[in-house]
Amino acid sequence: MNSGGRGFKSQNFFAKKFRVYPKRHVPANAAYHRALRARNIFAKQEPEERIRKSLELRRTLGSPRFGMPALDTIFLKEGKTRAFMKIAFFTDTYEPQVNGVVTSIYSEKLSNQKISVIIPTYLEEKYIEKTLRAVRAQSYENFEIIVVDSNSKDRTRAIAKKIADKVINIKKRGVGLARNIGAKAAKGDLLLFLDADTILEKDFLKMVSKAFNDKNVVATSGYIHVKGSLLDKIIFSGTAEISWLTTVLGFPLFYGMCMTVRKDVFEKIGGFDLMLETAEDINLTERARKYGRCILIRNARALTSTRRTDKMGPLHAVYYHITNFFRYKFFSSGRTGYSVAR
Repeated sequence: MNSGGRGFKSQNFFAKKFRVYPKRHVPANAAYHRALRARNIFAKQEPEERIRKSLELRRTLGSPRFGMPALDTIFLKEGKTRAFMKIAFFTDTYEPQVNGVVTSIYSEKLSNQKISVIIPTYLEEKYIEKTLRAVRAQSYENFEIIVVDSNSKDRTRAIAKKIADKVINIKKRGVGLARNIGAKAAKGDLLLFLDADTILEKDFLKMVSKAFNDKNVVATSGYIHVKGSLLDKIIFSGTAEISWLTTVLGFPLFYGMCMTVRKDVFEKIGGFDLMLETAEDINLTERARKYGRCILIRNARALTSTRRTDKMGPLHAVYYHITNFFRYKFFSSGRTGYSVAR
C-alpha cells in the first residue's frame, strides 16, 4: 500500500510538472507514462531548443490552468520585461537562454514599429531616385516614404511619385518647414528625417527600429560616411565621431541628414524651430533629450554626397559649421546663407 501511495504521488507530480492532465476515464498511470515520455524527449534536446518548443506551443494557446493569455497577447500588452518574467514562470525554466530564445521568436513583435521616412527636397532630380530606391530596398518592411518638395521646377516630384508613398508640394522653402509638414502627414511611430542625397545601407531601418525597443530612447542618428577625397572622409567621419561623443557626454548634437525621433516626442517639443535656417537639427536634439536618451547607432550607416564640401570647399565648410555651432550656443541663432541642400 505504501508503495502504491508513493507511486500515485509520483504520477501526480509528473502530471503537474509537465502539464499533462488525463481525462477522468484515463487511468493515472497512463498520465504518468505520457509525462515520462515527454520528459525523456525534452531531456535529449539542448536547453535553447527545449525552451523554443515549449514557447512555440504556448504562443497562441495560452494556459487554461493558470488563466494566462497567449504569449503573443502578453508581449503586445505588457512589453518585453514583464513578458520575460511571466514566460520564465510559464515554462518552468529560469535558464539564461530564455532571453535569447524569446527575443528570436518575437523579433518581429519587438521591432515592428512603423517608420515614416520624411525627405525634404528642392531641385533634387540628380539625387532623389537613388535615395528613394535605397529606402525601398530596406530589409525592414514596416515603413512609409513621404517626400515634401518646395515647388521644384525640375523633375524631382515626377521621380518621387514613382517610388514614394506620398509626395507633398509646398510653395515655401525651408528644410524645417518641409520636415514639419511631412511629420504631420506621417502615420509612423518613428520619424526618420533623411536628406535627399543620403543613401541608407540595407539594414538601416532595422537597426533604428531595434534601438527604439529601449523605451528610454527618444532620438537616434545614423553613422554618416562618404566616398570622396581623403579630406572629405576625415571631415565626415570626424563629424560622426563628434556626434557620438556628445551623446556619451550627455549633450547630443545630431546632424539632420538621417536622424530619427519618436513621433510623440516630436509633437511634444513642437517639431523643428522654423526661426532657424541652420542648426535646427542641433536645436531639436537639445529639446528631445529632455524626454529621454539620444543615441548614435554605429551600425546604422548611410552614404551621403560631398556636395556640401564641394560647393563651399572642405576647409570653408568646416569653418562655417564650427562658427555656426558657437553662434547658436551663445546667441541662440544659426548662421544664414547656407544654400546647400536648403
